[in-house]
Amino acid sequence: MAGTNGFGDKVPNATLLRAMDDVSMHASEENWGRLYNELLVCKFIVPVQKVSPEAAAGMELGAGQMPVAILQARDKSGKLATLVFTDVDALRDWNADIAYVEMPARDLFQAIKDTEISAVIINLHRPDQQKLRMGGRITRFEFLALAEGMIPGRPDSSGLASMSVPEGMNVYVMAPEKEPSDQVLQSASAAAREISEVRQLYLFQMTVPGGEAHNVLGIELLGEPRPPRVEEIMRTIAHSVNSLLQKNEYLDLLVLTGPLIVAVQERGRPLLD
Repeated sequence: MAGTNGFGDKVPNATLLRAMDDVSMHASEENWGRLYNELLVCKFIVPVQKVSPEAAAGMELGAGQMPVAILQARDKSGKLATLVFTDVDALRDWNADIAYVEMPARDLFQAIKDTEISAVIINLHRPDQQKLRMGGRITRFEFLALAEGMIPGRPDSSGLASMSVPEGMNVYVMAPEKEPSDQVLQSASAAAREISEVRQLYLFQMTVPGGEAHNVLGIELLGEPRPPRVEEIMRTIAHSVNSLLQKNEYLDLLVLTGPLIVAVQERGRPLLD
């Protein structure tokens, strides 16, 4: 995701716009993290095709409410996308008459995660107009993670990306209700046994408030390997299972640190003898 153009402090979502600008100027891990954190807490102006009697134009929608039909359009690559705006002025600059609702960004991401929408476009502008607000594009990979309350990492050259939990957010750990196949678990375990820094590999289920439960492979490490080595370890284990997962089957990887190690040791299932 990236953005361009300026904004003022009094503009709605100024903090989000500033984070978008920072990423466009310097796409550091820190700047991306700030942007994703803003996307977890901000509200969008969402143009809609139809508005029910309960949702007049400009009505603010709460968690789980979507009594409207959001816009869907094909982008240049032929994939479905939907539109959001950071404020009413930005929307009206694009379309002066269209109906809209205001809703938390995370609620929108949750509402579209089971659709074929591949991207959320922020502050679309017509080719014949100057940009009133900076724009951006949230990819499907990004909004799926954000829908679950997670902060997506930046994919490496192989496509592998790590996830993290926002600081201060509660995490719930439990035994998996449905486990991956034996083939997946055996392959991950075999890869972990070949890595000297891996003390134990755990299978558990994790969820954050408002999110769905996900199966996770938790990696307990010996000592504190340097970040590049940690990324290499995660990449090795991820590649051992990627081709074995079924369509729409997900298995997160997480390096265990701090209190999370104790919770996973108590509730997770160790995979290494």
